Amino acid sequence: MNYANPYVSDKKNRDAWVDAFFEKSKKNGLVFGSGKNVHGHGTTKDLAKYITKPFSISLGSESSNLNSQPI
Repeated sequence: MNYANPYVSDKKNRDAWVDAFFEKSKKNGLVFGSGKNVHGHGTTKDLAKYITKPFSISLGSESSNLNSQPI
């Protein structure tokens, strides 16, 4: 997961990845903040190969006593 604010990124990074990344973040609805205080979230192309495939986690049956243990 990456994030970037194009308004505070330097030209080198904007040209290399931030501008394209931010546009994709906008298309995916993953831009947070307002005005120039924004940042886009997503995954850059070079890290996409590390995104996990969908998976599920089973925590046991309804009769589990997971909540009865003191913290």
